[in-house]
Amino acid sequence: MLEMRTTINPTVSGFIAHHPRLGLAQLLFLVSALFAPLSLNLVGGFTVYDLLITVVATLLMLTGPRGLRFPPRELNTAIWVFFLFTILSAFRAPYPLEALTQTL
Repeated sequence: MLEMRTTINPTVSGFIAHHPRLGLAQLLFLVSALFAPLSLNLVGGFTVYDLLITVVATLLMLTGPRGLRFPPRELNTAIWVFFLFTILSAFRAPYPLEALTQTL
């Protein structure tokens, strides 16, 4: 039997290994995965996991590849009317969670 052996030399010229770096948002997301099964409550039902995911979402909105873009000025009136009616409908909601979902 003929046996073939191949050796791989990572120092071949022209081959440069780049190690990916984790950003702050990715690192916080990975850390939050460790806290998820622990269910450490901060206030009421708000857990450490919820806090970390909220921070990650805020970081992605502010510093992400697309970033947070504001709508054109022509839409300001429509936005304020929408907010007014969501707040009014939240007052009609029989349960607090329903008021929150109507506002969101």
